[in-house]
Amino acid sequence: DPLSAPEIGSDRLTHVHPNDLDAFLSRRSHRMTLSFDDGYADNLITALPILERHQQPATVFVTTGFVERNAVLLARVAASAACSPRSDGPAIRGLIDPSTLDSNGIYVGLRNRLKQMSVAQRHVHHAELMAECGIGPADLTDDYINREQLAALDAHPLITIGAHTRTHPDLRYCSDSELDDELAGAKEILESWVEHTVDTL
Repeated sequence: DPLSAPEIGSDRLTHVHPNDLDAFLSRRSHRMTLSFDDGYADNLITALPILERHQQPATVFVTTGFVERNAVLLARVAASAACSPRSDGPAIRGLIDPSTLDSNGIYVGLRNRLKQMSVAQRHVHHAELMAECGIGPADLTDDYINREQLAALDAHPLITIGAHTRTHPDLRYCSDSELDDELAGAKEILESWVEHTVDTL
């Protein structure tokens, strides 16, 4: 529900109310390609019953680091830092000048800087920002599926599991080795979890 999403952060753009999904599928007389990105738990809990009602298949693209709770969506790190009481701390000042910005400006500035970093650089700054804000990866990934929920989705005949990288970077800024790890590594991890080939990215 976009109205329940945080004012600052990318989640505001990615929320779809279950009633809207149900109404949309009710109006369709033919099958379509439907996908869900990142691997949110509500794909299983909320969306799957709607898909079942309409017999609509879908692909759920899973970011393995979110399942493992060792990677965090960079927009969530930026939003948490921007809304933190320490939004003028050294980790933020090392990336942008927050002195003339409101929290939305800090969020946008941090998001844009983090997005243009290699995976290795981004992880260093994520760790610094989260430490400064007193949060950890688990605090920002608790709404993603866990391994049991992934298995339940994978076992469902309407659902195809696809890979969505390991840490959700902007691939344009990855080194060759990071690209290999993000793409082939995510595939390998998913295949080890679901015990079959994952051929969708």
